[in-house]
Amino acid sequence: MIQIILKNSSFRKLVKFGIVGAASFVAGYITYALLCKGHLIFYGDVGKFYLLYQVIGSIVGLIVSYYVNKNWTFRHQTKKEKKYFRKFLAVYLIGFFINIGLVYYFVDVATWLPAFLSKQRLFLAPIFATAISSIINFFASNKLVFKVEQVEED
Repeated sequence: MIQIILKNSSFRKLVKFGIVGAASFVAGYITYALLCKGHLIFYGDVGKFYLLYQVIGSIVGLIVSYYVNKNWTFRHQTKKEKKYFRKFLAVYLIGFFINIGLVYYFVDVATWLPAFLSKQRLFLAPIFATAISSIINFFASNKLVFKVEQVEED
């Protein structure tokens, strides 16, 4: 049973996409958190700047995600000479706007959060938002960006 699951190319791509997503999230989140922390240290309150810092972190994550997904996750679906960045950017922008909207929601709107989550929402919001937008990005990247007529196996 496990061998059947591991031999499934869609499952392997999903696992690789998850690993790449985690790496790009970490790169983007560290950028976001450092900018927020720095702003808090210098100004005492981050205000709405957290949205700008989320944008900057997302750009860092985009760069990591594109290059690693193209050259590792979907490498058997890509042609070296073909450019995929425009389609990837379009798909990523959809996920990005969902992500930014969810970060805003969790930081400024979600008054229903328990008190222990509410105090840390500035730093927890990107985690929740990324989990949701990543699902959309995987399916769109696989079917719209790196689609192929014939998939080579490892």
